[in-house]
Amino acid sequence: MLNTQVGGKKTTVLLPKLTPDTEYAITVVAVYARGVSSELNGLGKTKPLGGVRNLRVTDPTTSTLNVHWEAAEGNVRQYRIYYVPAAGGVEETVGSGLLTENRAHGALMVMMVAAQVSGSTYSTVLRNLDSGTLYTVTLVPIFSNGEGRRMSEDGKTLERSAVKNIQVFNPTTNTLNVRWEAALGPVQQYRVVYSPQAGTRPSESVRLT
Repeated sequence: MLNTQVGGKKTTVLLPKLTPDTEYAITVVAVYARGVSSELNGLGKTKPLGGVRNLRVTDPTTSTLNVHWEAAEGNVRQYRIYYVPAAGGVEETVGSGLLTENRAHGALMVMMVAAQVSGSTYSTVLRNLDSGTLYTVTLVPIFSNGEGRRMSEDGKTLERSAVKNIQVFNPTTNTLNVRWEAALGPVQQYRVVYSPQAGTRPSESVRLT
């Protein structure tokens, strides 16, 4: 049992370092020079540890997703971000590689920490993802006295796409110009293969970076 005392002219007090989501019985008595008054009792319950607000998964590429959120209420030490393909399976990991278990509908799903960021950080980037894949991203605030409420949001990476609208123009006797519309995502290079339509000359290729 804990207790605290305040001056005789005060009628309020802040009770610190309580356990989240816990009901407390509170008793107040007036203390006089020659004794104490009768007790007055009350009940109060602390809030549960909360989750982040406005979790968003944005700006997909073929291998990355951006994650943004608004701060959870309270003194957050850090945020942990998990991800797993929505269709199931074990996710790839970026960052610490800590393991956690999540049991749902009788099945065990192994999730790995994708990233850990400080409590003053409100965004991160998930990298090395599979293209064209729907991911469930889960964010957990970590407080000094435990984990807050988990919040989840889905995001899908882009498909690897082919180039569009190829055009061959400005021919000379020994050159052809070729242009096209760019493919989606972070393309590292294009490989262009060419050969005569007729004859036995082998095909050749150039790489453009």
